[in-house]
Amino acid sequence: MLISSKNVEIIKNYTKDIKDTTKTIRNVNDLNMAIRDFEHSAFEVQQENNSLKYELEIKDEEYRTTNINMAKYFNIMFAEAKLMESPLELQNQVALYLFNSIKLEK
Repeated sequence: MLISSKNVEIIKNYTKDIKDTTKTIRNVNDLNMAIRDFEHSAFEVQQENNSLKYELEIKDEEYRTTNINMAKYFNIMFAEAKLMESPLELQNQVALYLFNSIKLEK
């Protein structure tokens, strides 16, 4: 049985189409795997964000409900009382000194 040149061309075109289809399927599979990896990473990031948001809410609640027992800090209370008894000019000078002595970090 002989295969005609026409049939050889048909077979070559068919095998080329199969190779192209196989290559396309591999590319689609690679793309699907990349999408799954991205979705998994996005899910993990979202879980981390939710966890951090929850921790922040807990810390905010702690700070809002914390009461400081100022009786432990006698020196601060004494200085505050003396400052409240002092004239307004001195109060402003102390406030300006404290404001200027605070170091803000960026």
